[in-house]
Parts: sequence; structure tokens; C-alpha cells
Amino acid sequence: MQLEQVRDLMRDIDQRARDRREARARWIGVVSGVGIVFAAWLVPGFWSLRAEMFALPLLFDQWLTMAAIGFVVMKLVQRVPLRRRFPYLEA
Repeated sequence: MQLEQVRDLMRDIDQRARDRREARARWIGVVSGVGIVFAAWLVPGFWSLRAEMFALPLLFDQWLTMAAIGFVVMKLVQRVPLRRRFPYLEA
């Protein structure tokens, strides 16, 4: 009984580390998506190019671009392998 409780505690510690990593990756994705789109606003000629090519009402194209960039960055950050704290536990 005691050994199973220790294993549960170890799995819980690993799960919390994975949750923190996932939250960190999500924040990195959001900040990078918003930052890249806001930086593009400062590029000369961006607004005229946007108006000619792919402008949507209410800056919806900007929201889609932010979401796409954030998703890609989040997935790239999550691809870095996480070292398990207790690798001898069975998954």
C-alpha cells in the first residue's frame, strides 16, 4: 500500500511538471504571436499591402495570423523533449 502511494506521488509530480511546461509553451506562443503581428504593424507599407491582399473586417485577418503563429510556436516549444523526473516509473 505504501509503495503504491509513493508511485502515485511521483506520477503526480511528473504530471505537474508537464502541466507547467504546457502552460509555459502556451504563453510563449501567445506572446510571440501577438508580438510578431504588432511588429508587422510598424513595417512601412504593411497596411497598404494588407488592404490589397487579404484584409478582413475588424482586423479578423490579424487575429487569425496571431492564432496561427502562436499555435505553431507553441507546438515547436512542446516538441523539445521533457526529461522525466522519475524515469523508472512505468507510463
